Amino acid sequence: MKITQPVLPIARLHELLRYDAETGLLHWTVRRNQYAVKDAVAGHKADCRGKTYYRVRVDDHMIMGHWIVWAMSYGTWPEDQIDHDDGDGLNNRLSNLRIAPQSENNKNAAIRKDNKTGVLGVVISRCGNFVAHVRVNGKMLSLGTYKTLEEAAAVRAAASVKFGFNPNHGRVPKHISSTV
Repeated sequence: MKITQPVLPIARLHELLRYDAETGLLHWTVRRNQYAVKDAVAGHKADCRGKTYYRVRVDDHMIMGHWIVWAMSYGTWPEDQIDHDDGDGLNNRLSNLRIAPQSENNKNAAIRKDNKTGVLGVVISRCGNFVAHVRVNGKMLSLGTYKTLEEAAAVRAAASVKFGFNPNHGRVPKHISSTV
């Protein structure tokens, strides 16, 4: 999947923003129109926080914060998706960002909040057994049916290692765990 790159010149980002490598945050370097952008005063944070990612409005373009960090740091817009290695979309430290195709990005996914077992890749069958599966290269692979959740979870964990999933794969995201 080809990512649509913002049309904004990277030089414009450097005119308006400063990246703090220690915190991973973006700050305005100039005062912006306070009616168009709330708190757009030189030195203030430029990030507009969503549930899972920061966004920044620059010249009528709403751009993901991690895209801006990447472009300002490397001088080019990313050709593919940017993955947050630790799974925290609000952590835009450059050391936490990497280019990753969708298939790699999927290997660092958080558990969905509608998951009934609490284990990624394990579902409960109609008869009460636990079915383990893993998706690799777009194909669903069955890992078997087990009497206990622990058995199914162990098999699924071994498959994660075997197929090179990120150690954070299946974590409970902060925005979900804080509401549970």
